[in-house]
Amino acid sequence: MPFALGTINISCIVHSNELAWINMRDYPGGPVAFLLEQLSEPSNAGSIASATLTQAISGLVMGHNEGLK
Repeated sequence: MPFALGTINISCIVHSNELAWINMRDYPGGPVAFLLEQLSEPSNAGSIASATLTQAISGLVMGHNEGLK
């Protein structure tokens, strides 16, 4: 499961960066301003959500493994 979520995270990050640095490079304020103003876009939200879920699931798995010792 964490591998699948990591793959989703990377693909969302690549899509966001493609928009910011290639497609919208002439955005007022530059690519950084574009990224900051577009945080609620689906690709950015998907990236944040998948990273958070990956960390939570990994923490639960590691916590469960600690209890088995």
